[in-house]
Amino acid sequence: MELDEVQVGDLIELSPGGRAFRQSDLIHIVSDPSIAPLVGAGEAWVGLANLSGNLIPVADLGILDSGRPGEGKTMLAIRADGVSFGLLCEGVLRTCASPPNDALADEPLPDDPAWLLASPPGEPRLIEPRLLLEDPRLGPIR
Repeated sequence: MELDEVQVGDLIELSPGGRAFRQSDLIHIVSDPSIAPLVGAGEAWVGLANLSGNLIPVADLGILDSGRPGEGKTMLAIRADGVSFGLLCEGVLRTCASPPNDALADEPLPDDPAWLLASPPGEPRLIEPRLLLEDPRLGPIR
């Protein structure tokens, strides 16, 4: 996906910074969510959370981003291709505008996962939820 294909709209930048989601992908933000362990799931799944009476799987952004468990206390409930899931992160920093369509993005790093889109220097990197669900560390959960 090229930068100019990213939907224009507000982004939600995650703490500790440098990663963002489109607000249109967000269902809900939950502080200190109650998460039940999920035995036998992919390595990045930390458990299940109750979201308005529906159980959703929750992944740890720390594991997906750096390979190490994060210190997440905030869950973003995300919807991608009709699938709802939670993503545990340290928090939300701010909302910000999408970069202009003509802004030139840095080249992605060789180890970047496909779900982490390139961005202009100084802008948060956009997480594409549909591609995130295809990360092999998540395994089949849908």
